[in-house]
Amino acid sequence: MNVSSMEVLHAQVAQIDTSSAQLLQVEASIDLLTEQATTIRWYNVVKGGMRSEKWFASATVRYEDSAAWQTEWGRVTHLLESRIEALTRMASEGTANKLSKNMAYTLFKNVVDYTDKYRGMQSVVLHEHEACADITLVPERHGTWHTPPHWIDSIFHLAGFIMNGSDASNTKDFFYVTPGWNSYRMARPFKPSASYRSYVRMFPVPEGANMYAGDVYVFQDNVVVGMMGQIKFRRVPRLLMNQFFSPPDVTKTSSPTAKIAPKPVAPTPTPAVPVSRQTSAPVVQKQPTEAPAASVSDEKKIPGPEPEATKPAAATEGNSVIDDCMRLIACETGLDLEVLTDDTSFVELGVDSLMSLVLSEKFRSDLQLEVKSSLFIECPSIGDLKGWLEKYC
Repeated sequence: MNVSSMEVLHAQVAQIDTSSAQLLQVEASIDLLTEQATTIRWYNVVKGGMRSEKWFASATVRYEDSAAWQTEWGRVTHLLESRIEALTRMASEGTANKLSKNMAYTLFKNVVDYTDKYRGMQSVVLHEHEACADITLVPERHGTWHTPPHWIDSIFHLAGFIMNGSDASNTKDFFYVTPGWNSYRMARPFKPSASYRSYVRMFPVPEGANMYAGDVYVFQDNVVVGMMGQIKFRRVPRLLMNQFFSPPDVTKTSSPTAKIAPKPVAPTPTPAVPVSRQTSAPVVQKQPTEAPAASVSDEKKIPGPEPEATKPAAATEGNSVIDDCMRLIACETGLDLEVLTDDTSFVELGVDSLMSLVLSEKFRSDLQLEVKSSLFIECPSIGDLKGWLEKYC
Protein backbone atom coordinates (compact mmCIF):
# COMPACT_ATOMS: atom_id res chain seq x y z
CA MET A 1 0.00 0.00 0.00
CA ASN A 2 1.17 3.50 -0.88
CA VAL A 3 -0.33 6.08 1.47
CA SER A 4 -0.18 9.00 -0.96
CA SER A 5 -1.35 12.62 -1.26
CA MET A 6 -1.49 13.07 2.50
CA GLU A 7 -2.75 16.57 3.31
CA VAL A 8 -3.28 17.94 6.81
CA LEU A 9 -5.28 21.16 6.77
CA HIS A 10 -5.51 21.76 10.52
CA ALA A 11 -3.44 20.57 13.46
CA GLN A 12 -5.31 18.34 15.90
CA VAL A 13 -4.63 19.02 19.57
CA ALA A 14 -5.99 17.04 22.52
CA GLN A 15 -8.52 18.98 24.56
CA ILE A 16 -7.74 19.84 28.18
CA ASP A 17 -10.99 18.48 29.57
CA THR A 18 -10.55 14.69 29.47
CA SER A 19 -13.87 13.98 31.16
CA SER A 20 -15.61 14.00 27.78
CA ALA A 21 -14.69 12.21 24.58
CA GLN A 22 -12.92 13.96 21.71
CA LEU A 23 -14.34 12.15 18.72
CA LEU A 24 -13.05 11.86 15.17
CA GLN A 25 -14.78 10.28 12.19
CA VAL A 26 -12.96 8.55 9.34
CA GLU A 27 -14.61 8.11 5.96
CA ALA A 28 -13.17 5.77 3.31
CA SER A 29 -14.29 5.42 -0.29
CA ILE A 30 -12.79 2.50 -2.20
CA ASP A 31 -12.52 2.11 -5.98
CA LEU A 32 -11.02 -1.20 -7.07
CA LEU A 33 -12.34 -1.11 -10.63
CA THR A 34 -10.71 1.97 -12.16
CA GLU A 35 -8.41 3.74 -9.68
CA GLN A 36 -7.26 0.82 -7.53
CA ALA A 37 -7.28 3.21 -4.59
CA THR A 38 -9.11 4.20 -1.41
CA THR A 39 -9.76 7.85 -0.56
CA ILE A 40 -9.73 8.56 3.18
CA ARG A 41 -10.91 11.71 4.97
CA TRP A 42 -10.75 12.59 8.65
CA TYR A 43 -13.39 14.76 10.32
CA ASN A 44 -13.91 16.25 13.77
CA VAL A 45 -17.18 15.35 15.48
CA VAL A 46 -18.76 18.52 16.83
CA LYS A 47 -21.48 19.06 19.43
CA GLY A 48 -24.61 17.06 18.88
CA GLY A 49 -22.70 14.15 17.39
CA MET A 50 -22.53 15.72 13.95
CA ARG A 51 -19.27 15.71 12.04
CA SER A 52 -17.72 18.96 10.87
CA GLU A 53 -18.59 20.14 7.39
CA LYS A 54 -14.98 20.09 6.18
CA TRP A 55 -12.41 17.36 6.77
CA PHE A 56 -9.16 18.29 8.52
CA ALA A 57 -7.01 15.70 6.71
CA SER A 58 -7.19 13.47 3.65
CA ALA A 59 -5.10 10.81 1.89
CA THR A 60 -5.31 8.31 -0.95
CA VAL A 61 -4.20 4.70 -0.41
CA ARG A 62 -3.00 3.18 -3.69
CA TYR A 63 -2.48 -0.55 -4.18
CA GLU A 64 0.83 -1.04 -5.98
CA ASP A 65 3.53 -3.62 -6.67
CA SER A 66 6.26 -3.45 -4.01
CA ALA A 67 8.72 -5.13 -6.39
CA ALA A 68 8.45 -2.09 -8.65
CA TRP A 69 9.28 0.13 -5.68
CA GLN A 70 12.46 -1.78 -4.91
CA THR A 71 13.55 -1.60 -8.55
CA GLU A 72 13.10 2.17 -8.40
CA TRP A 73 15.01 2.48 -5.12
CA GLY A 74 17.77 0.19 -6.31
CA ARG A 75 18.72 2.70 -9.01
CA VAL A 76 19.52 5.39 -6.43
CA THR A 77 20.93 3.25 -3.60
CA HIS A 78 24.58 3.89 -4.53
CA LEU A 79 23.96 7.66 -4.60
CA LEU A 80 22.34 7.58 -1.18
CA GLU A 81 25.16 5.48 0.26
CA SER A 82 27.73 7.94 -1.08
CA ARG A 83 25.94 10.84 0.66
CA ILE A 84 25.79 8.92 3.94
CA GLU A 85 29.51 8.17 3.66
CA ALA A 86 30.20 11.84 2.95
CA LEU A 87 28.24 12.93 6.02
CA THR A 88 30.09 10.39 8.19
CA ARG A 89 33.43 11.63 6.89
CA MET A 90 32.45 15.28 7.48
CA ALA A 91 31.48 14.40 11.06
CA SER A 92 34.91 12.85 11.70
CA GLU A 93 36.53 15.99 10.25
CA GLY A 94 34.41 18.30 12.38
CA THR A 95 32.54 19.95 9.49
CA ALA A 96 29.25 18.15 10.23
CA ASN A 97 27.53 17.69 13.59
CA LYS A 98 27.22 14.25 15.17
CA LEU A 99 24.55 14.23 17.85
CA SER A 100 23.70 11.68 20.50
CA LYS A 101 20.14 10.56 21.12
CA ASN A 102 19.74 12.87 24.13
CA MET A 103 21.12 15.90 22.30
CA ALA A 104 18.98 15.27 19.22
CA TYR A 105 15.73 15.10 21.17
CA THR A 106 16.76 18.06 23.31
CA LEU A 107 17.03 20.12 20.11
CA PHE A 108 13.71 18.68 18.95
CA LYS A 109 12.11 20.34 21.98
CA ASN A 110 12.13 23.55 19.94
CA VAL A 111 8.71 22.31 18.84
CA VAL A 112 7.85 18.91 20.32
CA ASP A 113 8.91 16.85 23.34
CA TYR A 114 8.69 13.15 22.48
CA THR A 115 8.00 10.43 25.05
CA ASP A 116 10.45 7.52 25.26
CA LYS A 117 8.61 5.19 22.89
CA TYR A 118 8.90 7.79 20.10
CA ARG A 119 12.64 8.33 20.63
CA GLY A 120 13.97 5.85 18.10
CA MET A 121 16.92 7.86 16.74
CA GLN A 122 20.08 6.66 18.48
CA SER A 123 22.48 9.07 16.76
CA VAL A 124 22.26 11.72 14.04
CA VAL A 125 24.82 13.20 11.66
CA LEU A 126 23.61 16.60 10.52
CA HIS A 127 24.94 19.18 8.08
CA GLU A 128 22.68 22.10 7.18
CA HIS A 129 19.51 20.52 5.70
CA GLU A 130 20.99 17.06 5.10
CA ALA A 131 21.19 14.26 7.68
CA CYS A 132 21.28 10.53 8.37
CA ALA A 133 20.25 8.73 11.54
CA ASP A 134 20.69 5.30 13.10
CA ILE A 135 17.37 4.07 14.50
CA THR A 136 16.33 1.27 16.81
CA LEU A 137 12.63 0.61 17.34
CA VAL A 138 11.35 0.00 20.86
CA PRO A 139 10.26 -3.61 21.41
CA GLU A 140 6.76 -2.78 22.70
CA ARG A 141 3.90 -2.20 20.26
CA HIS A 142 1.88 -0.32 22.95
CA GLY A 143 -1.43 -1.50 21.58
CA THR A 144 -2.92 -3.43 18.70
CA TRP A 145 -1.62 -1.92 15.46
CA HIS A 146 -0.87 -2.97 11.92
CA THR A 147 2.17 -0.67 12.24
CA PRO A 148 2.60 1.19 15.55
CA PRO A 149 2.60 4.98 15.04
CA HIS A 150 5.62 5.43 17.33
CA TRP A 151 7.62 3.21 14.98
CA ILE A 152 6.57 5.20 11.92
CA ASP A 153 7.43 8.47 13.63
CA SER A 154 10.84 7.24 14.81
CA ILE A 155 11.73 6.11 11.29
CA PHE A 156 10.68 9.26 9.46
CA HIS A 157 10.87 12.24 11.83
CA LEU A 158 14.46 12.93 10.80
CA ALA A 159 13.01 15.39 8.24
CA GLY A 160 11.25 17.35 10.97
CA PHE A 161 14.36 17.27 13.12
CA ILE A 162 16.41 18.84 10.33
CA MET A 163 13.99 21.73 9.95
CA ASN A 164 13.56 22.39 13.68
CA GLY A 165 17.02 21.46 14.99
CA SER A 166 19.53 22.48 12.32
CA ASP A 167 21.62 25.62 12.64
CA ALA A 168 20.72 26.26 8.98
CA SER A 169 17.15 27.10 10.08
CA ASN A 170 16.07 30.21 11.96
CA THR A 171 14.54 28.33 14.87
CA LYS A 172 14.49 31.42 17.09
CA ASP A 173 11.78 33.19 15.10
CA PHE A 174 10.13 30.24 13.31
CA PHE A 175 9.10 26.63 13.70
CA TYR A 176 8.30 24.12 10.96
CA VAL A 177 5.24 21.87 10.68
CA THR A 178 4.30 19.36 8.03
CA PRO A 179 1.12 19.72 5.97
CA GLY A 180 1.64 16.25 4.49
CA TRP A 181 3.56 14.21 1.93
CA ASN A 182 3.23 12.79 -1.56
CA SER A 183 3.87 9.10 -0.85
CA TYR A 184 4.63 6.67 1.98
CA ARG A 185 5.80 3.19 1.01
CA MET A 186 7.30 0.34 3.04
CA ALA A 187 8.33 -2.84 1.23
CA ARG A 188 8.97 -4.72 4.48
CA PRO A 189 7.04 -4.65 7.76
CA PHE A 190 8.74 -2.96 10.70
CA LYS A 191 10.14 -5.27 13.37
CA PRO A 192 10.46 -4.57 17.11
CA SER A 193 14.01 -3.91 18.31
CA ALA A 194 15.21 -3.88 14.68
CA SER A 195 17.87 -1.41 13.50
CA TYR A 196 17.40 0.96 10.55
CA ARG A 197 19.14 3.92 8.99
CA SER A 198 17.33 6.88 7.45
CA TYR A 199 18.62 9.61 5.15
CA VAL A 200 17.04 12.86 3.96
CA ARG A 201 17.96 16.15 2.36
CA MET A 202 15.45 18.99 2.48
CA PHE A 203 15.19 21.63 -0.25
CA PRO A 204 13.21 24.87 -0.60
CA VAL A 205 10.10 24.36 -2.73
CA PRO A 206 10.17 26.91 -5.58
CA GLU A 207 6.41 27.09 -6.03
CA GLY A 208 5.64 27.52 -2.33
CA ALA A 209 6.94 30.40 -0.22
CA ASN A 210 8.50 29.35 3.10
CA MET A 211 8.11 25.64 2.25
CA TYR A 212 10.69 22.84 2.22
CA ALA A 213 10.37 19.29 0.93
CA GLY A 214 12.51 16.15 0.78
CA ASP A 215 12.56 12.36 0.38
CA VAL A 216 13.27 10.21 3.45
CA TYR A 217 14.89 6.88 2.51
CA VAL A 218 15.00 3.96 4.96
CA PHE A 219 17.77 1.33 4.94
CA GLN A 220 17.75 -2.09 6.58
CA ASP A 221 20.79 -4.32 6.11
CA ASN A 222 22.17 -1.91 3.47
CA VAL A 223 19.00 -2.22 1.36
CA VAL A 224 16.40 0.53 0.85
CA VAL A 225 13.18 -0.90 2.28
CA GLY A 226 11.03 2.21 2.53
CA MET A 227 10.59 5.80 1.49
CA MET A 228 8.49 8.83 2.32
CA GLY A 229 8.43 10.96 -0.81
CA GLN A 230 8.23 14.75 -0.77
CA ILE A 231 7.38 15.23 2.88
CA LYS A 232 6.78 18.97 3.24
CA PHE A 233 7.47 21.41 6.04
CA ARG A 234 6.09 24.93 6.19
CA ARG A 235 7.80 27.73 8.08
CA VAL A 236 5.52 29.32 10.68
CA PRO A 237 6.34 32.37 12.86
CA ARG A 238 6.76 31.44 16.51
CA LEU A 239 4.26 34.15 17.45
CA LEU A 240 1.62 31.75 16.08
CA MET A 241 2.71 28.75 18.17
CA ASN A 242 0.13 29.18 20.95
CA GLN A 243 -2.61 29.80 18.42
CA PHE A 244 -1.50 26.92 16.20
CA PHE A 245 -1.40 24.36 19.01
CA SER A 246 -4.28 25.62 21.17
CA PRO A 247 -6.57 22.88 22.53
CA PRO A 248 -10.08 23.04 21.01
CA ASP A 249 -11.76 23.62 24.40
CA VAL A 250 -9.69 26.72 25.22
CA THR A 251 -11.28 30.06 24.50
CA LYS A 252 -8.99 32.09 22.29
CA THR A 253 -8.46 35.74 23.02
CA SER A 254 -9.53 38.15 20.33
CA SER A 255 -6.05 39.54 19.82
CA PRO A 256 -2.62 38.35 20.94
CA THR A 257 -1.34 41.91 20.43
CA ALA A 258 -3.52 43.17 23.27
CA LYS A 259 -0.64 42.41 25.65
CA ILE A 260 1.77 44.60 23.70
CA ALA A 261 1.98 48.20 24.79
CA PRO A 262 0.97 50.55 21.97
CA LYS A 263 3.50 52.94 20.51
CA PRO A 264 3.43 56.49 21.87
CA VAL A 265 1.40 58.69 19.54
CA ALA A 266 0.24 62.27 19.38
CA PRO A 267 -3.32 62.80 20.66
CA THR A 268 -6.01 62.66 17.99
CA PRO A 269 -9.04 64.96 18.38
CA THR A 270 -12.55 63.59 18.47
CA PRO A 271 -14.37 64.19 15.14
CA ALA A 272 -16.95 66.97 15.24
CA VAL A 273 -19.64 64.65 13.92
CA PRO A 274 -19.85 61.05 15.23
CA VAL A 275 -19.14 58.44 12.60
CA SER A 276 -22.11 56.12 12.04
CA ARG A 277 -21.57 52.43 12.67
CA GLN A 278 -21.18 50.09 9.72
CA THR A 279 -23.56 47.18 10.24
CA SER A 280 -22.19 45.09 7.37
CA ALA A 281 -18.50 45.49 8.13
CA PRO A 282 -16.44 42.71 9.70
CA VAL A 283 -15.49 43.40 13.31
CA VAL A 284 -12.22 45.28 13.10
CA GLN A 285 -10.38 47.90 15.08
CA LYS A 286 -7.25 49.76 14.15
CA GLN A 287 -4.80 50.21 16.97
CA PRO A 288 -3.09 53.58 17.37
CA THR A 289 -0.34 54.37 14.90
CA GLU A 290 1.33 57.63 13.97
CA ALA A 291 -0.95 60.67 14.09
CA PRO A 292 -2.68 61.25 10.71
CA ALA A 293 -1.17 64.01 8.63
CA ALA A 294 -4.53 65.71 8.23
CA SER A 295 -5.35 65.72 11.97
CA VAL A 296 -5.61 69.03 13.81
CA SER A 297 -5.26 69.90 17.46
CA ASP A 298 -6.90 72.62 19.52
CA GLU A 299 -3.65 74.58 19.77
CA LYS A 300 -2.49 74.45 16.13
CA LYS A 301 -4.31 74.05 12.83
CA ILE A 302 -2.86 73.20 9.46
CA PRO A 303 -3.82 75.76 6.79
CA GLY A 304 -6.17 74.50 4.11
CA PRO A 305 -9.76 73.40 3.67
CA GLU A 306 -11.49 71.67 6.53
CA PRO A 307 -12.05 67.89 6.07
CA GLU A 308 -15.54 66.68 5.33
CA ALA A 309 -17.55 66.30 8.52
CA THR A 310 -18.69 62.77 7.72
CA LYS A 311 -15.21 61.37 6.89
CA PRO A 312 -12.87 60.43 9.74
CA ALA A 313 -9.38 61.91 9.55
CA ALA A 314 -7.78 58.46 9.49
CA ALA A 315 -9.24 57.84 6.03
CA THR A 316 -6.51 60.02 4.55
CA GLU A 317 -4.05 57.34 5.60
CA GLY A 318 -5.62 54.80 3.27
CA ASN A 319 -2.85 54.70 0.70
CA SER A 320 -0.07 54.31 3.26
CA VAL A 321 -1.95 51.54 5.07
CA ILE A 322 -2.52 49.72 1.79
CA ASP A 323 1.13 50.13 0.81
CA ASP A 324 2.26 48.73 4.16
CA CYS A 325 -0.11 45.76 3.80
CA MET A 326 1.07 45.03 0.27
CA ARG A 327 4.72 45.13 1.32
CA LEU A 328 3.99 42.78 4.23
CA ILE A 329 2.12 40.31 1.97
CA ALA A 330 4.96 40.38 -0.56
CA CYS A 331 7.53 39.75 2.16
CA GLU A 332 5.67 36.85 3.77
CA THR A 333 4.80 35.13 0.47
CA GLY A 334 8.22 35.74 -1.10
CA LEU A 335 6.68 37.51 -4.10
CA ASP A 336 7.44 40.79 -5.87
CA LEU A 337 5.09 43.71 -5.32
CA GLU A 338 4.39 43.82 -9.06
CA VAL A 339 2.68 40.43 -8.78
CA LEU A 340 0.08 41.80 -6.33
CA THR A 341 -2.35 43.11 -8.93
CA ASP A 342 -5.98 43.88 -8.06
CA ASP A 343 -7.39 40.92 -9.97
CA THR A 344 -4.99 38.38 -8.41
CA SER A 345 -6.62 36.02 -5.93
CA PHE A 346 -4.92 34.93 -2.72
CA VAL A 347 -5.38 31.31 -3.78
CA GLU A 348 -3.22 32.04 -6.84
CA LEU A 349 -0.59 33.56 -4.54
CA GLY A 350 -0.48 30.38 -2.44
CA VAL A 351 -2.17 31.94 0.58
CA ASP A 352 -3.79 28.93 2.26
CA SER A 353 -5.45 28.69 5.69
CA LEU A 354 -2.11 28.62 7.51
CA MET A 355 -0.67 31.56 5.58
CA SER A 356 -3.91 33.47 6.29
CA LEU A 357 -3.24 33.03 10.00
CA VAL A 358 0.33 34.25 9.55
CA LEU A 359 -0.71 37.32 7.57
CA SER A 360 -3.55 38.29 9.91
CA GLU A 361 -1.22 37.94 12.90
CA LYS A 362 1.43 40.04 11.13
CA PHE A 363 -1.21 42.70 10.40
CA ARG A 364 -1.85 42.86 14.15
CA SER A 365 1.74 42.74 15.42
CA ASP A 366 3.54 44.76 12.72
CA LEU A 367 0.87 47.18 11.48
CA GLN A 368 -1.40 47.38 14.55
CA LEU A 369 -4.44 46.48 12.42
CA GLU A 370 -6.87 44.41 14.48
CA VAL A 371 -8.29 42.06 11.83
CA LYS A 372 -10.04 38.71 11.93
CA SER A 373 -8.29 35.56 10.74
CA SER A 374 -11.07 35.14 8.17
CA LEU A 375 -10.10 38.40 6.41
CA PHE A 376 -8.54 36.60 3.43
CA ILE A 377 -11.68 34.51 2.98
CA GLU A 378 -13.95 37.56 3.07
CA CYS A 379 -11.57 39.38 0.71
CA PRO A 380 -10.51 36.70 -1.81
CA SER A 381 -8.45 38.99 -4.08
CA ILE A 382 -5.93 41.81 -3.75
CA GLY A 383 -8.51 44.27 -5.08
CA ASP A 384 -11.08 43.13 -2.52
CA LEU A 385 -8.56 43.58 0.29
CA LYS A 386 -7.59 47.07 -0.89
CA GLY A 387 -11.25 48.06 -1.05
CA TRP A 388 -11.84 46.73 2.45
CA LEU A 389 -8.81 48.59 3.82
CA GLU A 390 -9.92 51.85 2.18
CA LYS A 391 -13.39 51.50 3.69
CA TYR A 392 -12.63 50.35 7.20
CA CYS A 393 -9.03 51.37 7.95
